[in-house]
Amino acid sequence: YDRAIALKPDFAEVYYSRGAALIRLNRLDEALASSDRAIALKPDYAEAQHDRGVALKELKRLDEALAAFDLAIALKPDYAEAYNHRGIVLGCLNRVNDALASYDRAIALNPAFVDPYNNRGTILQDLNRWDEARASYDQAIAMKPDHAEAHYNLAELLAAVGQLAEAKASFQRALEHRPNFATCHRRLGTLKKYSPDDPDIPVLRRALETAANDDNKI
Repeated sequence: YDRAIALKPDFAEVYYSRGAALIRLNRLDEALASSDRAIALKPDYAEAQHDRGVALKELKRLDEALAAFDLAIALKPDYAEAYNHRGIVLGCLNRVNDALASYDRAIALNPAFVDPYNNRGTILQDLNRWDEARASYDQAIAMKPDHAEAHYNLAELLAAVGQLAEAKASFQRALEHRPNFATCHRRLGTLKKYSPDDPDIPVLRRALETAANDDNKI
C-alpha cells in the first residue's frame, strides 16, 4: 500500500484499503489516519467513513464512532454493515432500543448478513426477551454453523435460564469452532470440573495465557 501511495498519492482507494488492513492488524491510530486521508481525498467515500467508525469504536471513542457510522449511512442508505456496527456502538452506549432498531434495519437490508442476528440476540437477551434472543441466535447458527460467538451467546442464554446441560453443549460447540476462545473456556469451567488428564487442559492454559496478555495491553 505504501508503494502504491508513493506512486499515486491522491488515490483514495489505496488509503481506504491500507486502513482496512491496519484495522485487521489492530494498528488503530494508523488505520484512523489512513481512513481520514481517504475521506479527505474523497469526501463521499461511505466505506472509508465506515472503517473510520470501526477504528474509533475499537479505540473506545464511541460518540465519534457513532457519528462516523451515521455519516456512512447518510452517504449510502442501504449500507447494512454500517447499520450493524452502529448497533454495536449504540449497545455500548446503553441505547438498547436504538441498537435493536439498527440491527433490524441491517437485517432488512441484507437478510443473508449473519452478524446482526447474533448481535440482535445480545440486545434481546439484555432486555430479558429470552425466546426472541434464542430465535436470533438460532438463526445466526443456522446460517453459519461455525459462528463461535453465536454458539457462545446461546450458551450464556441457556445458562441464564437454567438449562445447564444445553449450555455446556453450546459452549463446547463454540470451542470446536474457536479452540482458543478464552472467555468460553472460563465460562465452561463454571459448568464443568476439569480432571487433571482432561485433553482440554493444555488448550485452556494457552487460551488463558493469551487472555492475560491481552488484558495487560489494555
